[in-house]
Amino acid sequence: MRSSLLIPFVLAASLPARAAYAQAEELLYDPYANIQGFLVGLRGAFVPGTTASGERQFEGTEVETTWGSGFGVQVGYGYSPHLLFFASVDRTAHESDNAQIASGITLYHFDFGARYHFRLTDYRYVPYVSLGFGGKQLFTRQFIDSGGTARRTTINARAIIPGGGMQVFFSENFAVEGNLAVSIGSFRRISIDGVGRQRLYSNGGVTSRITLGVNWYPSD
Repeated sequence: MRSSLLIPFVLAASLPARAAYAQAEELLYDPYANIQGFLVGLRGAFVPGTTASGERQFEGTEVETTWGSGFGVQVGYGYSPHLLFFASVDRTAHESDNAQIASGITLYHFDFGARYHFRLTDYRYVPYVSLGFGGKQLFTRQFIDSGGTARRTTINARAIIPGGGMQVFFSENFAVEGNLAVSIGSFRRISIDGVGRQRLYSNGGVTSRITLGVNWYPSD
């Protein structure tokens, strides 16, 4: 009889301990405890086709690419649980119907920027918005010039890069990430082997990027 009377008191006394254990368990797997630190990520990259048209002395020259896919890497450092600085590079392979391009096109994106993370009720899901600055480069090994000679050619642009995405944490240190970024900036410089580098006047060239990958936060 006495033992049965003690049961409610034992249960009541154990409630604070259970609550503390649950809170500690949640904090153990709370990604915000680790976002503040280093980030290393690997990802696949997918880029829709883009078109860049030449102007002035390049009028009539147009580069149009198909959908392309490839891979990328990113590194970063979380200054706070919400603010993270990052750098990334993505490489994708494309084809082109332009008769002047006898080989495929490789497109590079270079980003440097910052992310702001939002906290949801379910701590496993971490959405964010980002803003970056950087550049992009179109490269082909065989650009046929007016004389019929195939030359290695690169076309460069500076860009402002707004974006956003979501991380889904499946452990304390690892997350799956999906991201969409748009690189806004026209191609302004062309370099042709044997000819040299010169200013390029063009329009178009806005590119969007979809990336899917895995991030590692090594901090404890």
